[in-house]
Amino acid sequence: EDLTYYLATSEQTPSSVGIGVLVDVDNSVVAAGGYMVQLLPGLDDEAISRIEEMISALPHPTVMIRGGDTPEQILARIFGDDVAVLGRTPVRFACPCSRERVANALALLGNEEIDAMIEESTEDPHEIKCRFCNAAYYFTNRDLAALKTA
Repeated sequence: EDLTYYLATSEQTPSSVGIGVLVDVDNSVVAAGGYMVQLLPGLDDEAISRIEEMISALPHPTVMIRGGDTPEQILARIFGDDVAVLGRTPVRFACPCSRERVANALALLGNEEIDAMIEESTEDPHEIKCRFCNAAYYFTNRDLAALKTA
């Protein structure tokens, strides 16, 4: 509901979003999925009403996922046979972090902050962790000093 509201108010795009996550008893994710439908300009009122009716009649996305519905089957529930799959892209988690990106971020802190890191810390090397993937990068005081700008 929050995503639908955001798309309608901020992006001014009539949309419907349904998201579901099936969680196992050990709190691991068994399956996750959903749909996002956005209306394109020029759609007549009858077609819009039909799509709205179909979406409001859908079971919760978790129910569809638990039932084994594929993305194509979920779309068929909304649009009938009027669906064409144009391509598939596997979903995967990929963090773009690297030592170079972390070094660039550290350099953006400025010379004073880098000096403070060197002077105030008892760690050498300093461990910097990515907050997304938890990868650890290590920078010695010499590495940090090299990041300072002239």
